[in-house]
Amino acid sequence: MTGVRVLHATETLVGGVATYLNILLRDQVQRYGADNVALFCPRAHRHHLAADLGECIAVYDTDLGRNASGMLALAHSLRRVDRHFAPSLVHLHSSFAGALGRVALPQAPRRVIYNPHGWSYTMTTLQAWQARLYSALERQLLRRCAAVIAVSRTEHEEAVRAGLAPARIHTVLSGLPALSETPPRVETSARIQLVFAGRATAQKGLDWLMQVMRQLEDVALDLRVFGADAAQCGEVPDNVQVLGWRSAEDLTVALSQADALVMPSRWEAFGFSAVEAMRLGVAVLASTRGALPELVVDGHTGVLFSLDQPETLMQVLRGTSRETYRAWGRAGQARFHECFEARLMCRGVDQVYRDVVAAQATGNGLANVR
Repeated sequence: MTGVRVLHATETLVGGVATYLNILLRDQVQRYGADNVALFCPRAHRHHLAADLGECIAVYDTDLGRNASGMLALAHSLRRVDRHFAPSLVHLHSSFAGALGRVALPQAPRRVIYNPHGWSYTMTTLQAWQARLYSALERQLLRRCAAVIAVSRTEHEEAVRAGLAPARIHTVLSGLPALSETPPRVETSARIQLVFAGRATAQKGLDWLMQVMRQLEDVALDLRVFGADAAQCGEVPDNVQVLGWRSAEDLTVALSQADALVMPSRWEAFGFSAVEAMRLGVAVLASTRGALPELVVDGHTGVLFSLDQPETLMQVLRGTSRETYRAWGRAGQARFHECFEARLMCRGVDQVYRDVVAAQATGNGLANVR
């Protein structure tokens, strides 16, 4: 598509947002040309941008402040970048940049696209009044963008339940690039090997998983924890090894040798870790929260368990053979290629752009859902 010049803006460039943007930006450099793609992001997070992208596209970094003066300065900086780069589309990522950009940018309803990457009001740690406030703000801010991209059907459904107009929400499933080859699987232990990948936050549920592992010290299995610091984990059971933050390459190697990935998340808009495991042919054991049931087919590519019934996961971990984990992994890998390859995600985002550009040309200012 010719004539697209897109500025991406984000409040964070870590975790799933970083994964998403590194994939999408690389595709858009090929589609629209490096001169027509730019990124506005926090200075402290810039190192999460792929090095080759930082060298070929315009990157405008800034300090992120969430007090009143910091927000005003950030809004001014974003408007200045918008004038300098002169994009035809602005693609906002996550709630803070999404709110700030929709309020601060001129002609937002005609040219701004918003990716929440998880609605703020779905966090289970919020009080009821906070959730109502955040959902009310999202309903008001919906008027200030041309389209919203939901990364899963669950995220779309949560928007509709909160009263957001469904005609403005486009579902484009996230994905990962296919691998040219899968790392060879080498069995390093007779014990079942599990992996957890994520921060020690309420969202990711590591505290819940630690309690489960304490009750399984008599079972021949081990859990390796990536992304969380040992100091954040309290007392660590003997069957758990906390490895802290490691490179993506280290995690891929460890995951490729594991029998299963465990995701006890309390909420997830998507779940890149699950798709990473599926891409490698590794079974996924995931909670029934958020979008995870969209990714994991219970009893076929892994197991879904309720956080309210930890004994369900405990029974699986006590009674599942390595052969069963392998079969789940093979089925998950086939599902990855069918549903979650990055080419599908990038094509879907490009179609949303086309809808918005077409609406601009006709003067409607709004994208129609397909």
